[in-house]
Amino acid sequence: MSDGDGCCSPAGGWSSGLCQCCESPFGDSCSMTCDCRNECHDCVDGCPVCCACFFPSVVYGHNVKQLSPEEAFCGGNCCGACLLHYCFSAVLPSLVASVCVVPIPCHWCIMMQTRKSIRNRYEIRETCNDCCTTFFCQCCVLLQEGRELKKRGYSPP
Repeated sequence: MSDGDGCCSPAGGWSSGLCQCCESPFGDSCSMTCDCRNECHDCVDGCPVCCACFFPSVVYGHNVKQLSPEEAFCGGNCCGACLLHYCFSAVLPSLVASVCVVPIPCHWCIMMQTRKSIRNRYEIRETCNDCCTTFFCQCCVLLQEGRELKKRGYSPP
């Protein structure tokens, strides 16, 4: 299925398009009744769009816990991956801003590797540049990866 953005195709491509954000990776559609007081996966399962936009580190951790340590930084460790993503998204840019004046988000550095690992695992060809998609479309990338992992199964190789 293609969403017209050229970033997915049935043969050798992602199972869903990059811009199909409201298509929940953990259910049929986005449920706007999210109870985030429970474990992190409850928030991701309940409303992945909200979670990816406001708490991308949680969604990143949720995705990476399904990968092996060889495939992603902190693979198999939700909390470690969540903390790593937060450091690259908030802490490191703050340090860079103290030197360069401009805070530059660095989340894409680790997300590129994760995206490449998922593509390699499922033999998905790169149709959109991983660097650009992870830098400019972080929420959509996290949700697309979550849908892919859910559809194809979570078991590490």
